[in-house]
Amino acid sequence: MVTSRDDRRAGNDGGDMQSLIGRAFLFILLFGACAASVPAQQHAFAENHEASVNSLAEIRDKRRVMLVARRSQVVDASGSIQTILEQVYKSTGASAPRGYHHRYAFDTIARQLNKYIRKHKSISAADGVDDADFIIYFNVLEMRRSLGTFYPYGEMYVIRNEAGDNPQPRVIWRSKKRSMWAEDAAKDFLKELRAVRGEK
Repeated sequence: MVTSRDDRRAGNDGGDMQSLIGRAFLFILLFGACAASVPAQQHAFAENHEASVNSLAEIRDKRRVMLVARRSQVVDASGSIQTILEQVYKSTGASAPRGYHHRYAFDTIARQLNKYIRKHKSISAADGVDDADFIIYFNVLEMRRSLGTFYPYGEMYVIRNEAGDNPQPRVIWRSKKRSMWAEDAAKDFLKELRAVRGEK
């Protein structure tokens, strides 16, 4: 099982519990994909994405998803969609450092995604960036601690991934609040996904 190195400095409290939970996640398979290279061509990011960040209609019938969760080095990442896209593709490329992912956020979101998969079976884990129809990116802004357990807070973005000679990935949805608990952000995303797909 791949484990995260990013937040070991946060302490070992709850580590055993996180480890046990982590082994149950189907989405842990996604970490193997993160070492794969991003296509050699550069991704062209449109300058103005803000108007379209409100709908999951583009992924109504898309299955292959990649989950990325990391702590941002940008103080106010919500101010620049282009910055978010650059961070996502940089962190999933061949040059990405090992352990770039945020273990607590990843596990929290993966748990919700796996519940959805077991019930609806309408999405599955992508083998890599090239294989992903869309990317779920959680940008960790802060960690809160309660009763010895760490809770990641931040922003969630859904990115419509594209392949080809001139790919133009774009953010199509993001969480309503700038800083949300990862589980709440995942639930909001899945609620809207079910609505757009007509799932109960």
